[in-house]
Amino acid sequence: MIDINTYEAYLNHEAGNIITIEECMQIYKELVESITLCSLEDKDEFWNEFINRAARYTYIRNQWEIMSTEEKMAADDGRTQAHTFPKYSCKNSRTGRP
Repeated sequence: MIDINTYEAYLNHEAGNIITIEECMQIYKELVESITLCSLEDKDEFWNEFINRAARYTYIRNQWEIMSTEEKMAADDGRTQAHTFPKYSCKNSRTGRP
């Protein structure tokens, strides 16, 4: 029998740290709202960098389970940078702060 991953199985995964579709949608809503505070120039640069880093982070996370300890150590800094980037990159055009 083929083992097919389902959303229900994901929600019950023993690893924890599970994020629901509803939580994802809330994060996306907050991201879109924060982008509206950026100047037009910031928006394009922010969005392009966000997509690039999200793709890089996704690639690293997809490879994580098959990486050796040494490969994980080498990839960890880039993974962390890609993961934390969105919080700090788009400055509020009125205050100049994130």
